[in-house]
Amino acid sequence: MITAEYKERIRELYDKIAPEYDISSKLYITRIMERCEEKVIYKILRNKSFSKSLDVGSGTGRYIPLLSKISKYIVALDFSLNMLQILKKKHRHCKNLDIICADAEHPPFREKTFDFIFSTLTFDHIPNFKLMLEEIFRLLKNERTFIVSSFNEKLLEKYRRNHGIPENTIDFETENVPKTYVYEKGHTPEELTPIFKKIGFKNIIVISCCLWPVLLSILPKGIRSKVLRIYGPLIDKVLRLFRLFRENALLYIYLVKA
Repeated sequence: MITAEYKERIRELYDKIAPEYDISSKLYITRIMERCEEKVIYKILRNKSFSKSLDVGSGTGRYIPLLSKISKYIVALDFSLNMLQILKKKHRHCKNLDIICADAEHPPFREKTFDFIFSTLTFDHIPNFKLMLEEIFRLLKNERTFIVSSFNEKLLEKYRRNHGIPENTIDFETENVPKTYVYEKGHTPEELTPIFKKIGFKNIIVISCCLWPVLLSILPKGIRSKVLRIYGPLIDKVLRLFRLFRENALLYIYLVKA
């Protein structure tokens, strides 16, 4: 029952913020994380090609332009109808795209349908994430690729303590949607790697992303957002060279095979 309530609140939030999601100035941290993540994702997928790809939690279709170039056929799946309506409008000229409104825990596809599955900034909203991973494994063809990103729960816990946010939630706010708390629980490589292996995934590679939170305690508050907006991906690239920062990333990107 609690899981159903969590999911419904998430759906309601994204339906409300859909018209502003790509443009809200109050989501600037999200934009910075997206840019840092994209630098890694684009590098991973450079020169790759796929037959059928699935974007789980596609939102407004941030990665559709990339997927349309490297995959013959794409399915964008999300359970927020309003987010998908924005996606459809933005990418109406994409000829190899189908859009499905469905739950990531119960994707409506036959087994071994896709040779590439992709899920970014979505995984931590899934209460029963193990079921989602089992479904991803079911849908992937043998020896095929799955990429998923997940927040570092250790840093999320610290953020919650510092801002008085309830356990296992995170706050969202736009110009026209007041601050709202929804379910979001991060994970660590130490937690997820054994789960991937138990389900049957192999060749698990973990890439640290968004390593700049440590700078938030050093930089003067007035210039933090400006510096990160302009130099976020570059700072991320430099800090990734140092093990200390890699182990304290805000976001981890997992590259695994079925």
